[in-house]
Amino acid sequence: MTKRFTLIELVVVIAIISILASMLLPALSTAKEKARSLSCLGNWRQIGSGVAMYSDDYEHWMPIACTSSGNSNNWRLEVSPYLGLTVTGTSDLDLAGGVFKCPTYQYKNDPIQAWEGGYGWNSQYFGKRTDRKRFNMIERPSVSAFAGDGVDWLGEGTWDYTYLYAPSYAYGSHPTPSVGNRHHRGINLLWGDLHVEWMPQSMLTIGLNGDQNYYYRVTK
Repeated sequence: MTKRFTLIELVVVIAIISILASMLLPALSTAKEKARSLSCLGNWRQIGSGVAMYSDDYEHWMPIACTSSGNSNNWRLEVSPYLGLTVTGTSDLDLAGGVFKCPTYQYKNDPIQAWEGGYGWNSQYFGKRTDRKRFNMIERPSVSAFAGDGVDWLGEGTWDYTYLYAPSYAYGSHPTPSVGNRHHRGINLLWGDLHVEWMPQSMLTIGLNGDQNYYYRVTK
């Protein structure tokens, strides 16, 4: 005689499966984000290689966040040829995709704008308009971030999305904090010695030695 599940047994099995699923889904979500974070680190390594090649061609000068015209997408435009990209200008959508697009970042505007890839240049300390920096100006390269993941809650202009803001930054209705937490409550950064490393939002926001912007400065 074939034994069949009773209704109560079936309900119990469904309940157990639901409990197991609820336990596994957070772990699965964490694993997916870890994979995206690693992919993001890979993007930054490629960008770092592009910055290094650009600097070699221009007597160790670094790319600059924006030109005198104020276009904040300039740093990606300068690096793009060294990454095998052929772009037509700072509004080219290729500058917001591929290696310039963080896998976790969600576009905020529709249609997608070329400055929205989730990555930013440290314009406050590493070059904005005419204030271009050289690599040999960096006093402690291994702890000086010149580019990295931006914040995801900006409220000023679309140009904001290509800047990496220091913790002390405050302007108008700009939401705080100015340091993001996109990957496991922290962000991926490209440092002055061209290594790539994740750091927690809390550490970056506090800084070091009483200096809130310590990790963002050219000089210490």
